[in-house]
Amino acid sequence: MNRTGEYLLVAAGRRAYVEAWEQWVSQPIAPELRFRPMPAPWCRTPIPRGLSRDETIACSSGRAVMTGMTRVLVWSRKEEAGCYPDGSSRTDITKPGDAAGPCSTVAGVRAVFSGHA
Repeated sequence: MNRTGEYLLVAAGRRAYVEAWEQWVSQPIAPELRFRPMPAPWCRTPIPRGLSRDETIACSSGRAVMTGMTRVLVWSRKEEAGCYPDGSSRTDITKPGDAAGPCSTVAGVRAVFSGHA
């Protein structure tokens, strides 16, 4: 096989990978709020129901300021909004191959724990 053939196979494999990832991240999930009560574990807590997206971010930012803990709203497998103790917030879109939402790794397994704060 020549270099051109190798390049075409790699490009086709990458396209298939990105297409499969796009299909996976497009599946709906229930939005959740994650926080880190200690340096290691990320925990999830319910988000208030009946609020608009902007109101939910404002509420989460308020909690972050009040508790001094960063909060991350996971809107989908692809999009998250970080709410920080200084009152700021930022929305991020993940890159192909990644998933939105911080998590802890325990014995090589990605995990998010249930908690309240």
